[in-house]
Amino acid sequence: MKIKLMFFFLLCQCLSYSQEEFNHSGYWPQENEETIVGVKNCYIRSEPSTSGLLLDSLQMGSKVKILRTTENLQKIKGINTNWAEIQYRTSRGDLKLGYIWKGFLALGFVSVGEERYLTTIAKITQKTNKDNYTENIFHIATTVLNPENEVLAEKVITKNVIESRYFQSKAIGGLGMDNLSNIYRISFNGEACGVPSYYFYFGWNGKELIELPEKMEVGDAGVFYHSETFLFPKEPGGKPNFIFKDIEDAEAVDDTSELYDISKSKETYTWDGKKATLIKTQKFKKFRKTLD
Repeated sequence: MKIKLMFFFLLCQCLSYSQEEFNHSGYWPQENEETIVGVKNCYIRSEPSTSGLLLDSLQMGSKVKILRTTENLQKIKGINTNWAEIQYRTSRGDLKLGYIWKGFLALGFVSVGEERYLTTIAKITQKTNKDNYTENIFHIATTVLNPENEVLAEKVITKNVIESRYFQSKAIGGLGMDNLSNIYRISFNGEACGVPSYYFYFGWNGKELIELPEKMEVGDAGVFYHSETFLFPKEPGGKPNFIFKDIEDAEAVDDTSELYDISKSKETYTWDGKKATLIKTQKFKKFRKTLD
């Protein structure tokens, strides 16, 4: 109960803070990093502003290199982020420079064989929850492209990734999941104590992206932590057509020792080749232990 109350207190702090203007630029690649255009078409301008002269247009999947992030912020579709100076090549192979609003770029992308997985923030909306706090709801789009940059599939999820600060993505293989050639994992991570990290998984069967169970981690050193770990069929201890999620909560007994109260539980999901279904939740007896 104490762990839940502590996390609720931190959650309320984050939600309250989220009512202030937030710069979302940290989710995108930074200086001297490469990414790709994440929207169907966007304009390149002569300066970091919508009033800048139109120089060019780029389509989804076009590669760009971010030379620097400017101080120019602009809010479009609820996304408050900077403009960036970029370097890119035209269809003729000419190397050019220009400015692009970061919201048009993929947060990250992963190439596997002839396919590319990319993630964008489509928009951010706000809603007031039952406790009268304003929540920022991220509409997160994950897309699969073929070598010709044609869209093979797209999945949009809506999530409240409370005060996360940066983004990561990775393809982790099929992991023994029937009918899946790959699993694409994205995460919105916190960089401070008490700020959660969120992990979202998408299975790819060659035709569609299938949303899989998600997980969350949060902690404050010396006070508490909450961790969630998946076990897929191909991993040691895994079982065909099942996904297991181990959940652990720990709370320091006091401020003077390394003794923690530990609570553990397990969620069991079945996989039928098309969807994952939660079939059982187990809770285990609480215990105490000393953490290193």
